[in-house]
Amino acid sequence: MQKKIIAVAVGGIFASSVVGANFYADHRLNDYYNQKQAVEHPLIQKQDSQVKMGLWSGDANWSYKIVPDPCKPQDFVVIKGVDHIKRSWNGYHIQSDVNFDLKGKDAATYQWLLKNQSFMKLDSQLNWFGTVNVKVTSPSVDQQKDDFQIVWNGINGTLKLKKEDGKYRVTQADLKMPGFTMRNGNNYMSLQSMQFKADQGFLGQELNSGKTEFSIQKMILLDQTSRLKKNVELDKLQLTTEADVQEKETSVKANWSIDQMQIDDKKLKNIKLNFNLIGLDTHALQEFIQLANSNNKACSFEARQVQQQQLNQQMLKIAAHGFSYESKGNQIELGQSKLTADLQGKLVANQYADMQEFRTKAPMSAQFQANASMDKQFLRNMMNLSGKMPSGVSDQDYDRALPQIVQMGHGKMNGDKIDFAVKYENGQFSYP
Repeated sequence: MQKKIIAVAVGGIFASSVVGANFYADHRLNDYYNQKQAVEHPLIQKQDSQVKMGLWSGDANWSYKIVPDPCKPQDFVVIKGVDHIKRSWNGYHIQSDVNFDLKGKDAATYQWLLKNQSFMKLDSQLNWFGTVNVKVTSPSVDQQKDDFQIVWNGINGTLKLKKEDGKYRVTQADLKMPGFTMRNGNNYMSLQSMQFKADQGFLGQELNSGKTEFSIQKMILLDQTSRLKKNVELDKLQLTTEADVQEKETSVKANWSIDQMQIDDKKLKNIKLNFNLIGLDTHALQEFIQLANSNNKACSFEARQVQQQQLNQQMLKIAAHGFSYESKGNQIELGQSKLTADLQGKLVANQYADMQEFRTKAPMSAQFQANASMDKQFLRNMMNLSGKMPSGVSDQDYDRALPQIVQMGHGKMNGDKIDFAVKYENGQFSYP
């Protein structure tokens, strides 16, 4: 009898645990789908979310609407997802087929590219703690119509979502696009080996600390229809931003680098640029971002004017707190010549009633010092590129004219080097 009682008790505990676990799990799943389309962006609207879950498996349908231009509400994209769900010991395994449905005047122009196939596939793992790990893949596209051709090698990568403050947010992303080529008549564009990485939230309205990286191994742009008829080629473009968000102040760093940039027959190499903002008012910056996102909905001229005034007032709050900035180690190489440059400065804290007062006071609140150094061949190469160098000028003629050219720019000769320095303070320039 005691064994039966114990067996019944154990069975009851097990059954209660299963029911309780299923209730908790289904609550977590429904919570996930209720939040799934709640993207914090004014141009993205949740449309629908339906979940049908059995004991071990189920299905879900969801969709949301993207209106790229709020002033043209008839032109929009509906993204639809069909999910197949399986419950396991460590959470839910969700496989999704995602499709685009284009609406509006030009929808038919682009819809044919997709061939009614899934635009993207997602393989997601939702665990009991509310963390979602997603693998992203998309099929290749190779389509041609008349003199227009597009070849896209798809996307692959991973995403990570976490529930923070009751909402799911993308906290990590690593997406790769092997190649994209588009030809339209005599115009041609090619992007090879693109990658996007981020460990901070995006598409939201909250400031987050973290780093975002974007890179392209090679880009080719041939423009034969414009008046300039430019041919541009970039090798190894990298853009990186970092944010350090603290309770009172925020700092932002941005870096750009290009191994080589060729425009027609002119080549620039080893381009490195950066700009850092330090000590921004976190609260004022947060409000500015939220206001800027909400401004995407404005269409009429009057509404845009009102919202621009609101943005101006918010920018004045950022300026009132003051901040410092710097840009060091910048460089550009042209042939065998090189330019380096540094900048540092600050905007002293001050109060501004409106933009007119800002324009009056800011010159007295701003301070900076900039330094640049180049060899004399770099200056000559730049003058040749800009068309300011008279044709037929010999090296001897250039060397004789160079001191006067440098003096006009407040520079100083130092052997084969030319140094420039400028300082701005109290509304006055000086050249140390």
